[in-house]
Amino acid sequence: MSFLRRTFPPQISDVLPRFYWPLMALLCVAYCWRPLSGGDDIWAHAAIGRWIVENKMLPQQSLFLWSTPPIPWVYHSWLSQITFYNLLSTGENFGPVAVVLFTSTLVVITFTLLWRAWSTRVEGVSPIMIAVFALAIYCSALRFTPRPELFSALFLCVLLLLLSRMQSALSLRGVLGVGTLFVIWTNFHGGVAVGLLLLGATVFCEIVQQKFAPISWRFLALILIAFLAVCLNPYGLNYWQALRPVGGEMFQRIDEWKPFWKDPILNPLLVIGEATLVWMAFLSWVGNDKRRWSNLAWLLIMAALFVSARRHLWLLPITCLAVLAENSATLSTPRLLQSMRVQSEQIPASRRGLVRALMIGVLCVAIARATPSKVFSAQWLQPKVPRKAADFFLKNSAISKTRIFNDYENSSFLQWKFGGKPPLYIDLLNAYPDRLLLDYLDIVHANSKGQKLLENQKIQTVFVRAYKPDSSLAKLAKYLEKEKTRWQRVYRAGDGTIWIRRKAVIQREAVNSAR
Repeated sequence: MSFLRRTFPPQISDVLPRFYWPLMALLCVAYCWRPLSGGDDIWAHAAIGRWIVENKMLPQQSLFLWSTPPIPWVYHSWLSQITFYNLLSTGENFGPVAVVLFTSTLVVITFTLLWRAWSTRVEGVSPIMIAVFALAIYCSALRFTPRPELFSALFLCVLLLLLSRMQSALSLRGVLGVGTLFVIWTNFHGGVAVGLLLLGATVFCEIVQQKFAPISWRFLALILIAFLAVCLNPYGLNYWQALRPVGGEMFQRIDEWKPFWKDPILNPLLVIGEATLVWMAFLSWVGNDKRRWSNLAWLLIMAALFVSARRHLWLLPITCLAVLAENSATLSTPRLLQSMRVQSEQIPASRRGLVRALMIGVLCVAIARATPSKVFSAQWLQPKVPRKAADFFLKNSAISKTRIFNDYENSSFLQWKFGGKPPLYIDLLNAYPDRLLLDYLDIVHANSKGQKLLENQKIQTVFVRAYKPDSSLAKLAKYLEKEKTRWQRVYRAGDGTIWIRRKAVIQREAVNSAR
């Protein structure tokens, strides 16, 4: 004990908690600090943002694809797309850096709001609070990517914290705050639908919990305000057409829309972590004598959404932290010590200092593990991003104006690089019928139907990422290499592979087309 008293005197022990949140924020940044890949959604969204800025209007139909006629499409994330365009337009070298900094900033702000909501309700930061936040950040980290979902995560956090303050009555300030939030959220991301769902559950629970008292019916004003706010978008009521493809066959093939147990199976540690967060939030809610039923509704709804689609991997921890923050007194240090029949005054300051130092040590280890090995590298794009391949394609006029077949994974970067000139076969925005994805898979598998599609659709260039013998593109590559009389490989490097139809074949097809 004398060693502890010398190592952790009261003045040092009291300073250690000041490092908790800076280290927690640094953990968020460490998970965000990743070079951009060719498949990151931001490239495609930025390409749409550039189109909006250049044309000074919003598109009303799908863009940048030749394989299907344009179809009516709602660009519900148009403000996100303009934001991403402005970030990437800062320059080829600084643009990716700006994107990573922006992503880190939004992630840190989201968790900062939740941290403040919890810490202001309790006295002191307990080890449980540190563990819960670290677990929530770990479980959410897969979604710390530059895409419109960043805004939905932040706005969901703000919504839940606003609703947490409306316990018995409404204030004009609160109603206006909810309305303003929904106006902004609607134009940044379609995830506003989740916000409406949770808001509706909150209003219903408040009315029932207050036993249908006349004052409780005022909460219906929130629903009306939110609905009117959502209508303040360039598409009006047609905005909700954006949800139509969600239940289609195409979305069932997209990994992030699959349940966590379907192939590819989500990391079991993440599933266990999500379940732990839900369980702890539930226990904190049960332990609160003044618990609100709406908190339980939030947990049930978000847990159900996560079970149905793994893309809610981040939104569920946000909801759990919001519930834990509102019921944080249940897990406060004095309450826990009281349950163990221990008074906080009985714990020596040296032991408190040791516990605090251990928590800081654990956070430092977590940061070290989350930090990429090349954190100080000047490369902000992954080596497989097809920059050189795209430059080669654009510089060769003989192929840059041909009809192109591209792979799905790198289409986002090509969308940004080409800007629709030439248009692509497929992209990550999924603004096309389910049939196109099925045709794409047939061509990738190079089956009999896919081979006919290559001919019937008069595809003249195949531009795909670098592939391995066991990758999904290996069958198509093998077929093209085999058909040497019709196809010629003109580029192959670590960032992509390009085949073109031999000139004699192209000329013959042009003559037949003219006839």
